Amino acid sequence: MSPFRTDLFLILVLYFPFLILLQSCTTKKEIVTPTVQTNTGFSITTNADTIPTATNDSLPTKADDSPVTPHVDTLPSLSMTTDKILNFTGLKGNNQGLLYNNKRIMLAYDIGGGNNRLVIYDYFTGAVLKEVPSLRIGHGAEIKYHKQNKLLFAINGGGGTLTHVYTVDIESTKPSILRDYNLEQLGKAGIIALDEANNKFYVLSSATGDLGTHLITPVDIVTGIPDLSNQFRLPNLGIPQGAVFHKGRIYFLLGKNSTIIAAINPATKSLEKVVTMPDTAEPEGLDIVDDIYSYPKFVVGYVGSKVYTYNLRF
Repeated sequence: MSPFRTDLFLILVLYFPFLILLQSCTTKKEIVTPTVQTNTGFSITTNADTIPTATNDSLPTKADDSPVTPHVDTLPSLSMTTDKILNFTGLKGNNQGLLYNNKRIMLAYDIGGGNNRLVIYDYFTGAVLKEVPSLRIGHGAEIKYHKQNKLLFAINGGGGTLTHVYTVDIESTKPSILRDYNLEQLGKAGIIALDEANNKFYVLSSATGDLGTHLITPVDIVTGIPDLSNQFRLPNLGIPQGAVFHKGRIYFLLGKNSTIIAAINPATKSLEKVVTMPDTAEPEGLDIVDDIYSYPKFVVGYVGSKVYTYNLRF
């Protein structure tokens, strides 16, 4: 072996352990930082999270619109003086349909020839806020407001008239009829109750006129097709004058020289309750005030542009 190789071998043998020791002392220890998961909009749940569990205590024991026991009530103690909230007498005319919305009252006036005048009043003062001089919606037996679509639904009505329902762009500066639902197959004496949440309305009509058997038919708002599979009949309770849909019930206003309100359950196709109110005037249109008082109240129109609000509750 040459002297050069011998010296190199000795150097490696002597210094290799020293080099190993030096490397172990100077190498940095790698520090691993834990990643933190951030909430980017989705709910992050771990095993340690507590998820509240619903109990029977958090559920209502009885629905507000639960069925009532069918019976007939007469309320002679109901006072027109204490329960009358307002009385419009500013305009003369043949008022028919009525609706309430957002502290406003609208009355539909039959002015003859198939035409109707619509007048909007302030609920508290009776001041006239808007007037539509003439629309060809017939008798205007009942009117209702679709809050989402901002449209007026009006039914012609009348004991000898086949049924049509009209939509009107009532928010326009010059309201006009947008659609005519031809529902003549449902008969005459039509009254409308609007079920906005389920995108339909109910037509209360009769094959023979005012004193015939009541026919209650749901109609799809979009298609305009009557749902005959869920149509049902009730014995005549009086001359149809108005209706309103509220919490699963149709409240049907009837009478000529009396005021009758009937609660109808379309789900069970049954008459649940009838209240005869102590007033001998002819009622004209029905709605519910649901945004002012501690509980909903009925608002009823009468001949002579009179409008009463009642503390009557079913």
